[in-house]
Amino acid sequence: RNVIGCALAGLSARELIDASAVVRDFTALFLGNRDFTNLPRKFNVGITGCTEHCTHGETQDLSLTPATFDADGQDIAGFNIAVGGKMGSGGFRVASPLDVFVTADEAVDVCAVITLLFRDYGSRAVRTRARLAFLIEEWGVQKFRQEVTRQLGRPLRPAGNDARTGNAADHRGGTPQKQAGMNAVGMAIPVGRITGD
Repeated sequence: RNVIGCALAGLSARELIDASAVVRDFTALFLGNRDFTNLPRKFNVGITGCTEHCTHGETQDLSLTPATFDADGQDIAGFNIAVGGKMGSGGFRVASPLDVFVTADEAVDVCAVITLLFRDYGSRAVRTRARLAFLIEEWGVQKFRQEVTRQLGRPLRPAGNDARTGNAADHRGGTPQKQAGMNAVGMAIPVGRITGD
């Protein structure tokens, strides 16, 4: 599936960080790259800097959500990582926090390692158990984090402060943009295809 992000990335006044470049760079890493062609099954990825829960990170196999990290008294903007969320394949499972904070510059490398761990160790025996959630349940979060660290070859920061608010948004309707005097209008198309006209 496509990597999902906030529909208002780069536009919303309520985003901590514009995650568009991370979404593009991670997508570019695996498109046409044979290393990423043999995943066990579906692999949903959500990467957002939006503070309004618009990508439903808790339901994604790999989720990056906005966070800040205190580095010697200075807040750094970036993402906390959660893994193993899902809706189907045996029922709903909330993604487990990996206790990892990454900056935008570090995110693609860490996402790649997580994806390749799923490729190498994820189950293919039974279709309904061929999701990252079952590898997380088998190994536990601590072992999975240790393996990410080992594969990455450097230590990882612990999770930062979650920057999401209590609001959940689908960004439908009018929304003031961070660009002065501009507004975004979100529309839901319930079924079928429509033309530009």
